[in-house]
Amino acid sequence: MTVLDGGAGVVSVPVQSVVVVVGTCSGGTAATVVATRNANTLATAVGYGPSVDLAAMIIAAGGTVLFCKAATTSAGVASAVVPTGAGTSVVTVTGAPFDAYLVKVLCTAAGTIGTTGIRIRISLDAGRTYGPEISLGTANTYAITGTNLTLNFAAGTFLLGSTHTFGCTEPLAAAAGVQAALVALAASPYAVTGWGGMVIQGVWTGANATTLAGYLTTLANGDNFTRAMIASRDAALPVAYGGAGETEATWSAAIALDYSAVSAPRILATGGYYNMTSQYPVAAAGVPIMRRPALFALACRQVVIPAQRLASRVRDGALPQIVVDPTNDPTDGFIYHDEEANPSLDVARFTTCRTRKGKPGFFISNPFLMSPAGSVFNLLPKGIVMDIGCTLLTQLGTDEINEDIPLNTNGTIDEGAAQQIETRIRNAMNEQMLNTGMLSAPGVVVVVDRTNNVRTTEQVNIAATLYGKGYVRQINATIGLAS
Repeated sequence: MTVLDGGAGVVSVPVQSVVVVVGTCSGGTAATVVATRNANTLATAVGYGPSVDLAAMIIAAGGTVLFCKAATTSAGVASAVVPTGAGTSVVTVTGAPFDAYLVKVLCTAAGTIGTTGIRIRISLDAGRTYGPEISLGTANTYAITGTNLTLNFAAGTFLLGSTHTFGCTEPLAAAAGVQAALVALAASPYAVTGWGGMVIQGVWTGANATTLAGYLTTLANGDNFTRAMIASRDAALPVAYGGAGETEATWSAAIALDYSAVSAPRILATGGYYNMTSQYPVAAAGVPIMRRPALFALACRQVVIPAQRLASRVRDGALPQIVVDPTNDPTDGFIYHDEEANPSLDVARFTTCRTRKGKPGFFISNPFLMSPAGSVFNLLPKGIVMDIGCTLLTQLGTDEINEDIPLNTNGTIDEGAAQQIETRIRNAMNEQMLNTGMLSAPGVVVVVDRTNNVRTTEQVNIAATLYGKGYVRQINATIGLAS
């Protein structure tokens, strides 16, 4: 990271690949910024958790992460254990999980608890992947290193092929913890050069989204122009994993209603959860394919595309982070929302995933912002481009502060001085925006107010207009045979 000193004439655009990640984790210090491009370095500094895995995925995609821990206010919780198959040993679990694990314990060699012979395999992803065989020996407990979970085996028997399953919720932060993290970020040296994106990891309600949007407005008022991506809740866990179960229709209607009153142009909220390979292996369970919100894949896509591009651009391909198993996914009890097959969340302004005919995998449907009806900032890249424009105009306008300028006899700015300011700002902004493909011609138009009495007000009023790119949202095609 290079921190500029604010010298005159120097302007910088926040790099798209620099991403702020705010979320809970098992280690580290709350409201402290850790900048890194190394996933192992990050884990050493802040421990485990979904936000750490998200940051590692962004790093793997080529990003630089500014990680800021939000204090945990709700610890992770493991559900009751659901047994299948015969056996008399009752299994329980203790500890607050570091992540939203879907644990499945499979007996690969039968026996009696406390007697040598029982062997098990452990999965943290609902049986999608397993770790190596583990011999219990005479033990009646087993701690799953790296998860903060301990399996407890009551007296009795384990039979070959029997399973014990349970689900976990991840540790969560409150909005106040996020606010503290953002305050620390704004006070850090990284606020000088800015960042290209922000992800606030967690499970957020519509009310939370409104609160977080208020924090982002405060940042913008301090000249830190940014938008944040967040995730809404998943459907309830299936009964097999200790949950109540929920249909896709019930879940999608519930989150749509929850966010219906949100009016937040600085917030993007995703809907839908999918399977994604973790960046951190667990010794007892291998490399799990965790159930993650679409937010994770979207954040990785944003790292590799220019600011003005839609993350939904089909030419960029399907989201590589999402692992699709067409054989097992439809019957595993979990919901994989496809906005193409079940349109319901685009209209509610969520950013969703969808399939496309003839193309494998999932694509972003539309990167919608939670803007009110009629707002021009309906799509994330429009907001990002505007934030870059605001950042540049702030820097360039600051360069004019305390300058002496010639005035007309009535106190208004001299025409030549006004044109010089317009030219300096227009050229510098176009160099960073029009010439890099971020805008359409003529790019940026800058106008200095000639009517304001500068002698009495000591103010120069500047208006800048950005000519943004257009987006092909639909193709209307006609085809026929020649006669």
